[in-house]
Amino acid sequence: MIHTPDELVSDKDGHVTLPLSLLAEAGINPVITCWPTETATDGLVLRRHADAMSNLLERGTP
Repeated sequence: MIHTPDELVSDKDGHVTLPLSLLAEAGINPVITCWPTETATDGLVLRRHADAMSNLLERGTP
């Protein structure tokens, strides 16, 4: 769970820069490939590629 509130803003090309502290707090190494996925409530979740692939193979959804 993320304890530090952060606001992220996309640039004109749609790129978002995540602070390293946010990645560290989430336990995500900066060189790991991640997949952004949408939640049922229109939220956005950043998942580790390996976790997303595992869920995709087991449940049919990342």
